[in-house]
Amino acid sequence: GGQVYHLPQDLVIPMPRSALVREGQNFPQGTTVLAVYPATTTFYRAVVVQQARRQGSGEYGDFLLEFEDDGDADGLPQRPVPFMHVVRHPPGV
Repeated sequence: GGQVYHLPQDLVIPMPRSALVREGQNFPQGTTVLAVYPATTTFYRAVVVQQARRQGSGEYGDFLLEFEDDGDADGLPQRPVPFMHVVRHPPGV
């Protein structure tokens, strides 16, 4: 049997269920967010370089993000991340 953890609901950050803006938030450029790093299932802190753009379907495409500690001598790479994989960064963390 695995360990069971309980935490207050205000510490849970809901994920968007779709790429519609009513499900998530289209964070402005410069906003610090938590996002799933590409090809992983792990959230990392990132900064929005470009907001997600609305597609013809009404859904939003990818954010363009720079992940913290992702750089090398050439600077921070800018990585596309789906709208549904980006959430607000909790204050004070």
